[in-house]
Amino acid sequence: MNETESKPISGAPVGSDTDRIAMLERQVSTLLLALVILAGIFTVYLFRQYKTISSDLGAFKPDAVKLIDAMKREGPNMDKFLLSLIDYGKKDPSFKPIVDKYGLTSPSVVTPGAAATSPAPAAPPTQTPATAPKK
Repeated sequence: MNETESKPISGAPVGSDTDRIAMLERQVSTLLLALVILAGIFTVYLFRQYKTISSDLGAFKPDAVKLIDAMKREGPNMDKFLLSLIDYGKKDPSFKPIVDKYGLTSPSVVTPGAAATSPAPAAPPTQTPATAPKK
């Protein structure tokens, strides 16, 4: 009763070790071939996507160049307008909720033309005296 008998899971007859190795080699070869075919299909797909995107980029490039040139030309004026809105929000308390709602802050990107024409207003330094003088 101490002897255990090893039975295969399926009812198919079990061949010799060389048959098992041959089946395993065929399976590995088949999987390798499938992997090579899938890699080739994926490569062709990526190449077609690249070609499509390149042609789309060529179509959009003239409009993008015009937009970039307009931004370079009008950027300093936009920065000035934004700064004037922020200053007005500081002066008029009824405009402050609008400034807060839209998150208007001073422009983070300063164009070279804007820096030369109107520098950003600097806050005065706040210093507290260490000891107050006694009278």
